[in-house]
Amino acid sequence: MSNLIPRRLAATMVLALASGCAAVVLPGIATLPVPATELRDSPLDLGAKFKVPDRERGRRERAGVNARYHLELEADENGPPGVAQLFRAREQRLAIEAQGASAGRPKSAGLQPSQWQSLGPSNVGGRVRALAFDPRNANRLLAGTASGGLWVSDNAGGSWRANFDFFPNLSVTALVFDPRNPVIVYLGTGEASGGLVGVGAFKSFDGGNTWQYLGSTNADANPDWRFVNRLAVHPDASQILLAALTHTNLTSGSIQRSSDGGNTWVRVSAFKALDIAFDPNAPDNAVAGLDDGTIAFSRNAGISWERSAPLVAVPAGRSNTARAEIAFARSQPGLVYASIDNDKGEVWKSGDAGATWEYLATPQHLNNQGDYDNAIWVDPTDANHVVVAGLDIYQSRDGGVTFGKVSDWRNAPSSPHADHHALVSPPDFASGNRRLFSGNDGGVYKAADVDAIANGAGGLGWTNANQGLAVTQFYSGAGR
Repeated sequence: MSNLIPRRLAATMVLALASGCAAVVLPGIATLPVPATELRDSPLDLGAKFKVPDRERGRRERAGVNARYHLELEADENGPPGVAQLFRAREQRLAIEAQGASAGRPKSAGLQPSQWQSLGPSNVGGRVRALAFDPRNANRLLAGTASGGLWVSDNAGGSWRANFDFFPNLSVTALVFDPRNPVIVYLGTGEASGGLVGVGAFKSFDGGNTWQYLGSTNADANPDWRFVNRLAVHPDASQILLAALTHTNLTSGSIQRSSDGGNTWVRVSAFKALDIAFDPNAPDNAVAGLDDGTIAFSRNAGISWERSAPLVAVPAGRSNTARAEIAFARSQPGLVYASIDNDKGEVWKSGDAGATWEYLATPQHLNNQGDYDNAIWVDPTDANHVVVAGLDIYQSRDGGVTFGKVSDWRNAPSSPHADHHALVSPPDFASGNRRLFSGNDGGVYKAADVDAIANGAGGLGWTNANQGLAVTQFYSGAGR
C-alpha cells in the first residue's frame, strides 16, 4: 500500500491542448441547411489531415481536407452540427454550469480551473492571424489566433490573457476597431488557408470584452461567410463596413457591405477578396486585394467595384494564384502599396487609390508560400517607409524601390518566427514611439524601435512577446 500511493502521486499527465479545436458557437439563429456538397462528396482522408506540412508544396490542397475534417468531426447521419445547434449546445453547457454552481457541485470529472496550471511554452506562441490596437490605449492589443481564440494584452505584448476560453469559434482571423467609436469592435472567424472553418462575424459593444454574434453572417445560411479574411470600418461613417470573404468551397468568395453596423449585409461583388481597406484620407475610395493577379477598387465607399488591369498576367503562385495584400499610406492621400504573391514576392504601388499600379521591386519575401503568409505595413508618418513580410520580414526606406531583410526565422526566438500574417503599429506611433508588431506562426514579436531593426541575415532588434500566449498548436501529448 505504501508503494502504491507514491506511484499514484507520481502518475502525472501532460495534456497538450490543440488550439485547433472544432468550432463552438452562440445565441439562436436559423436552422441548418444541408451541408455544402463540395465538402462532402469525397471521403475524408485522415492520413492527409495529419500529414506533416511541406512548406514548399503548399497548403491549399490540405485546406479542403481540413475544412471537411472540422465540419464532419461531430457529424451524424444528418451531417455536421450547424451554427444554431452549436449555439444551443453552448447555452445548455452554461446552464448546467450555473446549476452546478448554485448547488455547490464541482464540475464533471473534477476539472476545476484551479487544478490546472499553464506550463507554456512561453518562448513561442501559435499562429496569430490578426492584431488590432485599441485606439484609446496604445498598450491594449488584441490578437486573433488561427485556432486558439481571442487574446488580450494590456501591456503591449508583455503578457497575455484569454478573452474567453469558450469563445464561440476559436478561429479568429479578422479584428477591427471602429475608429470613431472604439468601444465597438468587429471580429471575423475562419481561416481559409488552413481550412479552419468559421461561423461568421461578431460585434463587441464594450471594447472587445464581450461579444454578440451577427446573425446575418451565419455561414450555414450563406456559405460566403465560412471564411472571413478581413473586415474594414469606414473612417467617417461608423455604420458602413466591408468584409472580404472566401466561400466554403475555397475557390470563390465575395465582398459584402453593411450600412447598419453589421446587422444586415449586401453582396456587392463576386470578387474573392483576401484583404480590404478604406482610404483613411478619402474613404469613398476603397481597395480590395484579390488572388487572381488583379486588385479591386471602389469609388463610392464599397457600393460597387471595378477590377484593375492585371498586375500578374498569369498567376503562378501555389494553386495558380497571386494573392495581394494592401496598405494605404496615411501621410500621402491616394497612395497604396501591395504585396503580391508572384516570383516569390513582389511589391507594387498605386498613386490613385487602386485604379492603376506600378511595379516597384521583388524582395522575394514570400518565398513560395504567399497564398498562406503575406503582410504589408506602411509607416503612418513616412510614406516611403514600407515593411513587407511572408517567410521573413523586409524593409524599404525609399518608397519600395529597394528592400533589406530584417528578420531570419532560423534565429527564432532571437529573431521573429517564420510565416507572418499581420503587421501593426500602435495608435500613438510617432517619433517617440516607433513600435512595430508582427503576428506570425510563432505568436507575436515586437520591435521596440522600427528604426533600430538591423538589416542583414541576423534579423536583430526584435523581442519575443509571447508570455502567456498559450495557443501553440500541439499534435500529441504524453503521460506516465
